[in-house]
Amino acid sequence: MIDLFKEHRKNFQEKLIEKMAVYYYRYTRYHTNYSVVICYVAEAIDLSIIKTHIRKSDEFFKLNNHLYAFVLDSTDDAQGIKTANNILSIIQPQYFSKHLYMAVVTASNYTDTFQTIHDLFDLIEYALHHNINNSVIDSTQPVLHEG
Repeated sequence: MIDLFKEHRKNFQEKLIEKMAVYYYRYTRYHTNYSVVICYVAEAIDLSIIKTHIRKSDEFFKLNNHLYAFVLDSTDDAQGIKTANNILSIIQPQYFSKHLYMAVVTASNYTDTFQTIHDLFDLIEYALHHNINNSVIDSTQPVLHEG
């Protein structure tokens, strides 16, 4: 599971950076903050149900059969974490036996999209490595890099 994720990480990051370009533009031009959430599921399942629980200004992306992301428009840290937890509580009952890993970052904590997405993927990789499933981790979670 972790090896497959690591193998394709760069491709996933590039896809997500491309998808969130409009949000980054609005952030730099108008200071409209946003959060990005990534959800990894150990077994291939369809999480498109998430689309019905986010606002029209938010955006949902399927990166592959195990990895999904969504951008939450006009959110700060607390709102991003709360929304990610709400989404997790909605999908958990339906996929109770599946291992769901979720991480969230907010644009205002970063200077560019590359670092934002890089740190988001570090968080989800940390969650996978330490089996922190069925909960949302965010940038306040210390990620210890093992050498």
